[in-house]
Amino acid sequence: MLKAKEPDFRRFLLERNIMFRDKGALRPQHYHLQAGFFTLHSGMADNQHAFSQARFTAKGVKWIASLWAGHLSAQLKVAAA
Repeated sequence: MLKAKEPDFRRFLLERNIMFRDKGALRPQHYHLQAGFFTLHSGMADNQHAFSQARFTAKGVKWIASLWAGHLSAQLKVAAA
């Protein structure tokens, strides 16, 4: 959808404090959850381990797509200079 490489996108999310690491997993900042950009899904895996997964909402996808586009255009300007 965003045509982003996962390591680059993950770094982007961490550097801008959109998400943070908690026990190795990426979690959204609470204010982004409250803004409706993410939802958290929790459950039990087949191996009986609990998990929690952050997902972008439709509103969050539009928001992050605009931030990512701005990030890419800034990178292109730096590369062209």
